[in-house]
Amino acid sequence: MLNKQRVPLIDNSIIEQALGKYGISCLADIEHTSVGPHFKKITNFGGPFELSKTKGGLQGRKHLTRMEEIP
Repeated sequence: MLNKQRVPLIDNSIIEQALGKYGISCLADIEHTSVGPHFKKITNFGGPFELSKTKGGLQGRKHLTRMEEIP
């Protein structure tokens, strides 16, 4: 999130602009940041995200409730 606005991450320059002062310049740097003094600021940068629905839904797939049903 930049300035409290949702911005699509289409380019690493967006990440570098927002998190460059913490040594983060690309999405891979965010993925490899597991601990550190700026962890909270880096994880808050991403904010909540949405996943798109599957195209065509889950047609033809049976809902599984027990592990032994998985082939």
